[in-house]
Amino acid sequence: MDKLKILSGNACFLVKNTSDTMSRKDFEGYLKGEGFAEFRKYGWKDRGCFYINVNSMRFAAGVSKPAKLAQTIVGEGIKNPFTIDEFRAIWNILKTHIGDLDQRDEITKGCSLFLVCDEMLNESSNEFIDYLDGENFNALSDDSYGGRGIAAVNVKSMIYSKGRMADVMASTFVGDSSTCALSVDEFRTVWDIIKKHREDCSLEALLRQCEEFDDLYKVIECCDRVFEIEPGNIQALYYKALALFDLKKYDEALDLAERAIRIHPEDYRFHNIRAFIFTDIYRFSEAIESYNSSFRLGGFDAEDSESTYQYRAICHLRKAREDFYVRNNPNEALKSLNAYLNRFPDDNDVLRLRDDISRGNARLDEKLKYLEFKAYELYSLGYLRESFEAYGEVFKASQDLKRGIDRTSYNWWNPVFGRMERLDNFRWYDEVLSMCLLEFNGSYEEFFEGLFEISEETISACVDRAKFLSKVYGEDLCVEYSKKLVDACPSSREARSYFDEVSSEIGIRMRLGECAVFRDYESIDEYVDDVIFCLMHSCRYSEEAAKNFAEIKRDEIERCYERKCPADDLAMDYYNLCG
Repeated sequence: MDKLKILSGNACFLVKNTSDTMSRKDFEGYLKGEGFAEFRKYGWKDRGCFYINVNSMRFAAGVSKPAKLAQTIVGEGIKNPFTIDEFRAIWNILKTHIGDLDQRDEITKGCSLFLVCDEMLNESSNEFIDYLDGENFNALSDDSYGGRGIAAVNVKSMIYSKGRMADVMASTFVGDSSTCALSVDEFRTVWDIIKKHREDCSLEALLRQCEEFDDLYKVIECCDRVFEIEPGNIQALYYKALALFDLKKYDEALDLAERAIRIHPEDYRFHNIRAFIFTDIYRFSEAIESYNSSFRLGGFDAEDSESTYQYRAICHLRKAREDFYVRNNPNEALKSLNAYLNRFPDDNDVLRLRDDISRGNARLDEKLKYLEFKAYELYSLGYLRESFEAYGEVFKASQDLKRGIDRTSYNWWNPVFGRMERLDNFRWYDEVLSMCLLEFNGSYEEFFEGLFEISEETISACVDRAKFLSKVYGEDLCVEYSKKLVDACPSSREARSYFDEVSSEIGIRMRLGECAVFRDYESIDEYVDDVIFCLMHSCRYSEEAAKNFAEIKRDEIERCYERKCPADDLAMDYYNLCG
């Protein structure tokens, strides 16, 4: 705990300048009558509040960015300003203890520290210390012993000293000597008012905030505040490790989880976090070891076990592919798949994969997909060496697929264009990936810079890659990458032509999707146009044939319009009637 936190805060109160008992003007007169001088450095702005510093005896209305400037006695995050009556009740106590002040022309002065003097404080353990503990104040660590008759209590940092620090720091926010000390009863009166307006920084409140925050960075900040109070708090360790994991700050999350395991070795949750991270970064043996540790500690019997089961399933599934595609070990791959299927026995895709592995039938396109995903994910997480090695496997997989294409009995189905096409788009792998692997071996940053660069020299290979993506990966990735090519090389006719072709096809599919329901048409003519469009693109009619057919069937189309029949449904009804 930072001992200087006992001097944190300010002597400034944020006070509403209107109430049922006193107007703003009357309150300003009251402050001046009490000896406060106006602080006008930032000009006059009536923002509904006064900022009143009881150390410098200054007040200001509408200070620019006042909370940041003034801090206030309980910090920037106060819930609401004090009322005039509350401030007057506090001031009536404080003014009887103010000593010889250095009334400099400041509104940011002092700290949130009260000095309390009472006979009961001559005892090291006493009712007032018990009261402070009950109010969630924390004793200043390494602060000798009590029994000196005084205590220093900071209402912002929620720290108190009953030992030597209280002796040394008889400097309170209302003066610089023990004559400024409040009695126990006076402090309790002041605190009962102040605590309603301070941000609750108790351990319990901070842990509640960790649960409630959607912003992961705020969760981490809140956990760090908990550690200032209780360095090894198990719940804060868990919340922070989980937040770091969700932010994909895996190295930091691992360090924290391993620290937590050293402190709390029986808590399965930290073994789960390690297992999840190792799954995400393809370190499967370490992941499985962590899952087993969680299992031994009851993690798989806990209420939150579902995420653990799902992640362990991902781990076994990835390990199976790694065993089969990279290590060429089908027996080990089958063991991993069976471990997955014990939990999810109805996963048809994995059942098919198991059948393929049992027959030794490697789907070369799926192998390449898996390795590409792995390589890019490791790169995006910042594991450059591991990603570089994975891209070496990607290149081998691309060559295997290239060699195996001639042995397939069918062309590749292109889901973007809805047609069968030959898969022969390997230029990016042959020219860009192979060159980068050879030229930048060991220089990872240069490797990735060259790998993802799109230039006039590589644009043809990159367009070929876009065509490969359309056949193997489908729509989203193909469109995204094609757009990136045009943005990088706007003068490339090849890139523009392919992007326009893809965009046109996507536009057609979007319109067909819209025609699958009856739209809000403004006229029958719009409906007829949609029917013609669907005849052309759902049923592959020529434009002339579709228009002629729509003209012949005009009366019937109008009746369907009245019945609100979707245009695509009607076109499909006519599919066998027109060539």
